[in-house]
Amino acid sequence: MSRFLLLIVLFGSSVTMTRSEPVLRARSESVGRLVALPVALDPTGGARTVGALRFVSGWELRSADPRFGGISALALTREGFVALSDSGTVMWIGNARGRPSSLRLVPLADGPGNSEKKADRDSEAIAFDPAGRLWVTYERHNEVWRYSPEFRRGEAKRQPPEMRHWRPNSGAEAMARLPDGRFLIFSEGAGSVAQSSDLLLLDRDPTDPRAHADRMNYRLPEGFAVTDAALLGGGRIMTLHRSFSVTGGVAASLGVAHLSEFRSGALVAPRIVATLRPPLTVDNMEALAIERRGGKTYIWIASDDNFSTLQRTLLMQFALDEKALTSPKRR
Repeated sequence: MSRFLLLIVLFGSSVTMTRSEPVLRARSESVGRLVALPVALDPTGGARTVGALRFVSGWELRSADPRFGGISALALTREGFVALSDSGTVMWIGNARGRPSSLRLVPLADGPGNSEKKADRDSEAIAFDPAGRLWVTYERHNEVWRYSPEFRRGEAKRQPPEMRHWRPNSGAEAMARLPDGRFLIFSEGAGSVAQSSDLLLLDRDPTDPRAHADRMNYRLPEGFAVTDAALLGGGRIMTLHRSFSVTGGVAASLGVAHLSEFRSGALVAPRIVATLRPPLTVDNMEALAIERRGGKTYIWIASDDNFSTLQRTLLMQFALDEKALTSPKRR
């Protein structure tokens, strides 16, 4: 985000997926070269766990293609991942033997404006349904667009009335489609309750003019803003947050809430299950995807480098310790 990047420059700081749902397929247009450099959770060689998460693997991703970077949303594909930049570029990232291995870049065929500039697109979140259709939020326009499978074309768009007052650079930041077809959309901006952000629960496709939205507030960890959300299974949702301060640098946290908590007028308060702070490896974490494989749950998070040489594009994998979620307190 632009404010996050501005702080770094000034102060010199260093989709949900289940196996019962269709797996997104990669398009094969523009091919780029991807470099994946392994990173540790703790560069000092210490921690392998943080809260309820056990570190599995991590990489710093690089490419000479100027369109690569700015990752704000993430989902699983048969071959790896589909990542969406906040300038409207779809990045298909291949996964060979557990390592990011290939890169294909495709500009979104349709969207606000007519270019790949962040001012026009600023795409922030992805959701999809069993038919493979995709939804994307555009923060600066506070619009939701629906796309045909593989982002081939835009099918519908709409600005829900409840989102019109959201500020252009603090608008629709995170989104999740629930199993029953409802949608959650989180604002990055401040909500009507202290230390919260605005949150909507729509009863159907947000691009449908008949969609009704229930308003509520989402309680934020102190100093954090919400950046992504994904279904966790068991009637739960996981949320990703990021923070930046001059003294503490950048941080990220993950929270869990039960879907039953999302009711009209509610203040939804997630349980924070992990927090990443220096010296742990962390950057501007904005993208979250969840994978269930072999009876285990894996959490993937990726960072938005704001297309800046001062930041990194990180892709990190963690295994979720379900037993740790039942402990009295987990940070």
